[in-house]
Amino acid sequence: MSIPIHCLNKFKLFSCTIIIIVLNACTEDITIQEQSQNYNIPIPTNTIIRVIADRSIMTKDPFSDYNWNYITQAKIKTEKIFTHFGYSVVDTGLAPENKGRPTLIAIVKAQQDPRNKNSIHYSMNLYKPLSPNNSLLSCDTEQQSHNICIAPPKITDSQQLFTANCTYSGSANVASFIIEYCVKSAFNTYPQGSNKRIVYTRQE
Repeated sequence: MSIPIHCLNKFKLFSCTIIIIVLNACTEDITIQEQSQNYNIPIPTNTIIRVIADRSIMTKDPFSDYNWNYITQAKIKTEKIFTHFGYSVVDTGLAPENKGRPTLIAIVKAQQDPRNKNSIHYSMNLYKPLSPNNSLLSCDTEQQSHNICIAPPKITDSQQLFTANCTYSGSANVASFIIEYCVKSAFNTYPQGSNKRIVYTRQE
């Protein structure tokens, strides 16, 4: 099945478990597997979102570990797509002041598969803290993370609203390029969620 890229968002009606979409271009095959889920809790448009990093960033050296780049790009690209959907997003970028007052927290993670250097995994979990003193709302940072808020060791007293996952397979090694592909694919069915695995394949 060949679908132009500008029609991708219109492709909503499907019944098979796995959908393979081929986007024609030039030489190399790039495969993106997406799976997302909505937990049937409405997300109002006046929501204020803060995107924070998974705690795995604390073990990544920004100067020697490329996974640090993947995680920080996951933060930036996820902030961008939530803004595109019309939400207010606070404490953005890599040196935020962290003075925003979010109502929802999105935790992002991205890393290279240690068994396959050409495979990159991205995930996002969106939570609604149920109390004003919830640890999700406390911005835990450390110097090497460039003042980026980090997820607490344990997530409690919160509702999970949406999850998005993506696996990128290809030979590109530019973090911003790979993560942007993944984020756009993982959010392709937002806010309904695909609730199934979808495979996008294109030639690059």
